Amino acid sequence: MDQAIDECVKKKLFSANDFSDVVEYLKRQRSLKPDSISQHPVHRPTKPLSEKDSSVLLARPSTRDPKEYEEVFKGAAV
Repeated sequence: MDQAIDECVKKKLFSANDFSDVVEYLKRQRSLKPDSISQHPVHRPTKPLSEKDSSVLLARPSTRDPKEYEEVFKGAAV
């Protein structure tokens, strides 16, 4: 799976169909070379595609005190 993601990013393929095709291609390649299959997959942390994406992870929605909503439901102006 990681190899398919790496290939897609390297070749700038970002659609689900392209990813699926790369996975199938890699499966076929592995069936031709059974000795090259790793018995222990490497788990790497997920990283964003660009530095801009990391700022989204830090974003927090604005929040309000529930009492403000209670006042609106009672008919008060906010």
